[in-house]
Amino acid sequence: MHRDNVAEIEIKETSGRRVFVLLVREWRCALDIVRAIAQTYSQQLTKQELLHVAYYCLFFGVGPNSSRMLMMCYLC
Repeated sequence: MHRDNVAEIEIKETSGRRVFVLLVREWRCALDIVRAIAQTYSQQLTKQELLHVAYYCLFFGVGPNSSRMLMMCYLC
């Protein structure tokens, strides 16, 4: 069942196991952006905090619809 679910995953032209490679790349890009923004605003975030923020950005997305969810995670 897991193989079937993985085979059905699609993001644009990418499908199957390759989607996970794409997601890891996007997460790494988000991590670089979070680090840069934290540095710009002189925020001292731990490695774990940086990883969590980058993951939340990947999972929830960014923009008007996801900002509310990201803010809720930030307040937790």
